[in-house]
Amino acid sequence: MREFDILIEKPLLSGLRQFGQTQRNVGGLEKLVGIVPRENGLVAYDTLSKPGTDSLLDPDWPFPQIFVLRSVIVLITKTGFYEVSSNWTSFTLKLSHASTDRYHCADFGDYVVFAGPDGVIKRDALTGTFSLHVADSTMPVFETACNYKGQLIAGNVTSSWHDCSTGHIIWSDIGSADFTITNKNEAGYIELPGGSDVLCVKRLGNYIIVYGENEVVALQAVIEPVPSFGIVELANFGPVTRNAVSGDNQEHCFIDTAGDLWKLDSDLKITKVGYKEYFSSLISNDVIISLDPRKRDYYIGSYDGDPSGYILTQFGLAECFQAFTSVFIDSGALYGVAEESSSKYAELLIGIYDMGSRGLKTLQVLEFGAEATNDLYGYVSYRNDTTSSFSTTDPVILNPNGIVTIPTAGVEFKLGFYSTSFDELKLSNIRIRYKLTDKRSIRGKYASQITTKSSELPLGSY
Repeated sequence: MREFDILIEKPLLSGLRQFGQTQRNVGGLEKLVGIVPRENGLVAYDTLSKPGTDSLLDPDWPFPQIFVLRSVIVLITKTGFYEVSSNWTSFTLKLSHASTDRYHCADFGDYVVFAGPDGVIKRDALTGTFSLHVADSTMPVFETACNYKGQLIAGNVTSSWHDCSTGHIIWSDIGSADFTITNKNEAGYIELPGGSDVLCVKRLGNYIIVYGENEVVALQAVIEPVPSFGIVELANFGPVTRNAVSGDNQEHCFIDTAGDLWKLDSDLKITKVGYKEYFSSLISNDVIISLDPRKRDYYIGSYDGDPSGYILTQFGLAECFQAFTSVFIDSGALYGVAEESSSKYAELLIGIYDMGSRGLKTLQVLEFGAEATNDLYGYVSYRNDTTSSFSTTDPVILNPNGIVTIPTAGVEFKLGFYSTSFDELKLSNIRIRYKLTDKRSIRGKYASQITTKSSELPLGSY
């Protein structure tokens, strides 16, 4: 009986499928754990470590929160604000303050403002002291803030300030933290057009992006008729929480209330990236997104007693065993503080494949283009009709050449790959070898000439 083969390469470059179940033979990854899509294929997840051993660096979700700022390193726990030495061995308590939620930061060098539901904390530029801000005639209390070209931008006003409310954005005089409205026309305020509460304000290039509960808008500086900010409406939905937003001046990333991930670039182009299949289960808990600005990787996680973590590279999404409270660069090195799963392994599941035929087939051999220092295993999930659930074979160890023989009969298949460790692991392609055992659905003089070449199927080596 003639044997056919299909080479699968391109689907491995894209990570987890973006929009749920793909059509047959496209090769979407249903599961990808411990191995990450990069330019040249799937490689081992690069575990991030803490910069020191002090217990203040131990995770206590959603803290600690760490800011490597222009003039100082600040660590925030549930009970206080600390300044950290450059070698991460000295932690100086600057303010005892109970916090239940995370802070947004406006960094002006020696002067820093932290804003969150538990108050506004200021670092004095001259003395370096930290204090809880009490609303006064020049600055109200608010829950989110950022630095926009030397101007303090804030949102979700919770103290008395003109006719402002939790749906307003306010801005200070340029070069000052004074929000007093004067004839200079520098300070001011505006309400979100949709009337929702402000969750986050964040600079993006020449814009300030305001994330509301039910809307996303951009504020653009205008000069005429008076200096102010104009509104550009971008979306009629918002992030699931104030912590489900991350990014820098080049790009933002957020997860909406349905679990879909979106990206927003500095030209205000908003793009649905997807992954609702994976993130919808996270949003019942507080989701935290962090950015590695060098590789442009986003770390996405939540914690409910067990961590759920993902890494989104420029090439696609993968699951990892770390859910981060903070990711940051210090002295050129990337660090992270995370809740970690005790189960650390690599696994891939790809499919569904029917090889272009609805007849019964026998999958004979899987060949994995893999490199590893430990044992690797292959397995197959299969079913004989679309009304049945998939059954799964036991995993079988690959030989030193990455080949495994798993005779499996079925109409549809998913292909699995597993390792108890992901250290030094790489995977570039998968080859399926199979035979047609049911030719009832094939017509023509030569039934065995059914299209099975990868170049003739919508999958594989393309």
